Amino acid sequence: MNSFLSALGTKLAEKWLASLVLPGLLFVGCGLAAILLSPDRPFDAKEVVIRATDTSERISRTSVTAVVLSVIALALAATASALTAQGAGFLARHVWQGKWPRSLARQLTKWRRNRWNDADETLAVAIHEGLADADARDDLAWARNRIALSYPRRPTWIGDRLLGADIRVWHSYGLDLAAVWPRLWILMNEVARGEITAAHGAYIKAATLAGWGMLYTLLGLLWWPATPVGAGVLVLAWSRARAAAALLADAIEASVDLNARALAIQLGALADGDNFTRQCGEHVTQLLRKGT
Repeated sequence: MNSFLSALGTKLAEKWLASLVLPGLLFVGCGLAAILLSPDRPFDAKEVVIRATDTSERISRTSVTAVVLSVIALALAATASALTAQGAGFLARHVWQGKWPRSLARQLTKWRRNRWNDADETLAVAIHEGLADADARDDLAWARNRIALSYPRRPTWIGDRLLGADIRVWHSYGLDLAAVWPRLWILMNEVARGEITAAHGAYIKAATLAGWGMLYTLLGLLWWPATPVGAGVLVLAWSRARAAAALLADAIEASVDLNARALAIQLGALADGDNFTRQCGEHVTQLLRKGT
C-alpha cells in the first residue's frame, strides 16, 4: 500500500508540475517583465536582469524562511495562473459551441443556414440535372459540408459539428444519443473508449490553450508584446479545437455504427441475426427514455 501511495503521489506531482506549474511560471515570468519594463522599452532585457539580480540578492541576505516562502509564493502564483487559464478555457468552450446570447446566436445561425441552403441547392441542381461530373459534385458537397454536415442549428462550426453527431445518429438509426450513450459506453471495448477519451482530452487541452491566449492578450495591456503572442495562441487553440471536435464527433458516430446492433440485442429489442433498422432504433430509444 505504501508503494502504491508513493507512486500515486509521484504521478500527481508530475501532472501538477507539467500541467499547472510550468505553463504558469512562463506566464508569471512575462507578468514580471511587464511590471519591470517600461512601455517604451519593452525588450530591455538588461533592465530585467539588473532588477532580478537585485531582488535575488536581497532575498538571499534574508533568512532561509524568506527564501522558502518566496519559492512557495512563486509556485502558488503559477498554479493560480494555470487554474485561471483552465477557467477561461471553460468560457472558450461555451463560445466555440455557440452558447451565446440568444439574439446574437440567432442572427449568426440564420446567416450560416442561408449559406448552407445555397450550397445544398447548388449541389442538388448539379446532381438532378447532371450539370457536373463526379469530381465537381464532390467539390460542391465539400463546400456544403465545410459549412456544416447537417442543417445548421448553432452559430459556430464546432457547435454544429458536435451537435451534428446527435442529429445524424437520430436520422440514421432513430436513436436518441443522450439516452443511448451511457449504455453504448459500457458495451465499447477499451480501444474505442480510449479513442473517444483522447479526442475529448484534446478538445479540453485546446480550450485550456485558448485560456492562456486570453491571459496573454490581457497581459498585453501592460506589456504590448504579449498581445500578438496571445492572439497567435488563440488562433492555434481554435484550429486545434476544430480538429479535436471533428475527431470526437466522428469517434462518437463510429461507436454508434459499431455497437448499436449489439445494444439492441442486449436490450431484447432485436433478435440475434436480424438486421438493425431505424424502427428498431426508435424502439430502443423508447425503452431507454423510460417514458420521459
